Amino acid sequence: MIASDNAVLGQTGAKVGACPTVGATQYLPRLIGERLAREMIFCARRFTAKEAVEVGLINKCVPQKDLLKETLEWCETMKGHSALTLRMTKKSLNFESDNLYASWQHGMELLAHVWGSDEAREGMNAFLAGRPANFQKFRHRAKRELDSYLYGLAKNLNEPPAMRSKAAKQN
Repeated sequence: MIASDNAVLGQTGAKVGACPTVGATQYLPRLIGERLAREMIFCARRFTAKEAVEVGLINKCVPQKDLLKETLEWCETMKGHSALTLRMTKKSLNFESDNLYASWQHGMELLAHVWGSDEAREGMNAFLAGRPANFQKFRHRAKRELDSYLYGLAKNLNEPPAMRSKAAKQN
């Protein structure tokens, strides 16, 4: 992959309430390693094109004015090679990726839980409004729900009513 020197590559889903579970979570660790992929996804880390070359995210960074020329040169180089060999090699390279289909399906299921949620709407509305998203309110709500659950667990309030009445009779 070639990018111009003014390109910025990143995974900003965490900032806007969208999880990159269909492709990015499978490919990024393979390209740049799991630790850097996690940083990129969890911290919404972005890389300049020069940084992207250094970490292995892209192959080459060129001045913007040379991008088309460089891309066409790569294409010309490939056109001079055996088309059958390139097709079969591409098929072989893609075979490994095609085996990720089950992971992509799982990712789609996870994305379905996020897409359209209150948190996703907050993130996307904040992005459109040009303001930082406020996800803190969702953490507070989740903490209240957890505290309520743990209180109920300690008091056996989470058991079915029939079980609670049996426990009360035994005490």
